[in-house]
Amino acid sequence: MPHPIADIVSMVQRQVAEMGQIGATNIVKVPDLDAVMAVAPSALVATEVAATPLVFLESGWVIAMYGSERSGLQAKKASTELRLTINGVRELVTYGTRGPAFAAFDALFGANMNWFSLMRRVAKDEVWHARYRNFDTVATAIPSLMFAFLSDVQAEKMARRERV
Repeated sequence: MPHPIADIVSMVQRQVAEMGQIGATNIVKVPDLDAVMAVAPSALVATEVAATPLVFLESGWVIAMYGSERSGLQAKKASTELRLTINGVRELVTYGTRGPAFAAFDALFGANMNWFSLMRRVAKDEVWHARYRNFDTVATAIPSLMFAFLSDVQAEKMARRERV
């Protein structure tokens, strides 16, 4: 029998996909970089920067991930990449058995949607680390990363069909 939270998270993800609205408690944003990412020195060597770690203040579920590059240009999404380490031990993107990997924003978030459906349990005080790479040899990059978060408290209210 599926866990009751799975039905709630599935419903919320459908809301995002169908209506563009979220049934999340809030949007949790990875802290902005202290400065823009520098231009890549060559097409094969990226500039790499770590964001300030994101600490979740309560337990719940990450139900979607939003990503963009502030210029809004599709070419920038193709040349800006993300590596996400969850609680210091789990990588969102991997090379399989060969370890962690980066993924381009356009591959994760698409050309127009800017979001990626994700269901991940989060504990209070859990820490996520985002690293970005810029492969653009002409322009700087300003990546932005956010997560739709459904708290355990709100999920319980939704399960009881209480007003949230």
